[in-house]
Amino acid sequence: MVWSEVLYGVLFEPRATLRSLSIERPVIPAIVTFLAVAIFNLTVYRGIILKQSYAINDLEQFLWLYQIMGAVFSFFMLFVMAGLFSLLSELIFNKPNASGLLVCLGFSSLPGILGPALYYSAQIIDIQWLGVLCSLVIGVWMLVLQVLSLAEALELSTGQAVALFVLPGVFAAIALVLVIAIFALFGQGII
Repeated sequence: MVWSEVLYGVLFEPRATLRSLSIERPVIPAIVTFLAVAIFNLTVYRGIILKQSYAINDLEQFLWLYQIMGAVFSFFMLFVMAGLFSLLSELIFNKPNASGLLVCLGFSSLPGILGPALYYSAQIIDIQWLGVLCSLVIGVWMLVLQVLSLAEALELSTGQAVALFVLPGVFAAIALVLVIAIFALFGQGII
C-alpha cells in the first residue's frame, strides 16, 4: 500500500485498511508515522504550554528534554500495548498477531495529529471551548481506531475487541483497590 492510500484509508475507511495493514505488516512505516505524529504533537504542545504558562518561564529551557522523553515514552508504550494486547488475545482467544497489531496501533495514531493543532489554533483565536471539543472528538476517534485495530489485527469481533481493550484497565483498577486496601489495613494496625 502506498502511504497516501494508508493515510486516506485509516482516516476514512479504517476497517478495510487496518485489515490490509495487519496482513502486510509494514512495521517501519508504522513506527515512523507514530513517531512523526508524537514529535509533531509534542512540538505543538510546547506552543500551547508557552502560551498558557505564567510560571513555567524558569522551566522553559527544559521543554526540549520533556519533548524527547515524551517521544521515547510514547514509542515504548506503543510496543507495550501491542505486546500486552497480543498476549491477552493469545491467552483468551488463541489469536496472536503482535507485529500486525503493532502496525495497526501505529497507524491508528494518525488522527492524533489534528488534536493539538486544532486546540492550539482555537487557543490563538480565543475560542478555547472549540479546541477542547475538537480534542475530545479526535481522542474518541483514536480510541475507536485502536479498538478497530484490535478487531482487525487479531480477527476478533467488535465486542471481543472492546473487552480486550478494557481488560488491562480492569486489571489495573483491581490491583489499585487491592493496594489501597492493604495500605488501609496496615494503617489501621490490623495486619
